[in-house]
Amino acid sequence: MVSVKEKDFVEIDYTGKIKDSGKVFDTTQEAVAKKEGLLSNDTHHHFGPMVVAVGSHQLVEGLEKQIIGKEVGKEFTVDIRPREAFGERNSEVVKVIPITNLTKEKIHPFPGLQLDFGGKTGTVKTVSGGRVTIDFNHPLAGKEVSYTAIVLKIVEDVEEKVNALLFSMLHAHKGDYEVKVEDKNVSIKLNNPIPDQLKPLLKQQMEMLVPGITVSFN
Repeated sequence: MVSVKEKDFVEIDYTGKIKDSGKVFDTTQEAVAKKEGLLSNDTHHHFGPMVVAVGSHQLVEGLEKQIIGKEVGKEFTVDIRPREAFGERNSEVVKVIPITNLTKEKIHPFPGLQLDFGGKTGTVKTVSGGRVTIDFNHPLAGKEVSYTAIVLKIVEDVEEKVNALLFSMLHAHKGDYEVKVEDKNVSIKLNNPIPDQLKPLLKQQMEMLVPGITVSFN
């Protein structure tokens, strides 16, 4: 029996539901997303098994903890309380602001609108009397969630690990970069340039998560 250890890279399929309603809010499976009405026009969203480094906070905390010790190829379901999912609700991040603060930014608020404002993402709750109530809690804050997941394999290939980290850190897909692996030396050419000050941080993170490799950006 092969089971998952912390710091392993794993390929995983999962579907997340809100516990009390059964509503699916996230999935790696396109057929499930289509059935649940989750498909969008976002061409950057790709379905399929996800490769993650266990312990690197690519998944919600509760799911990441539960993966450790699970048997490869065996489906499991876990319930996760808000604290280890999307957080408890915090009334202090529900803000009331003048509507003019939004309209001058060419934002026309209505209840249910999700927007980025002041560097944070929030949901408009009410619009009344020239004032707007915006909830900056995560939409699933305070909710208990349930994940059904299966670890398909433990990833050993260095290039596959690097590809997964580039997706996680830069949301980069194949075609956005070129990776060459020679022994433990990893050379990365990004087709979409990033600020130079980010490269040492990416290098440090990759070398920490994939011990033994040396990363360079061309």
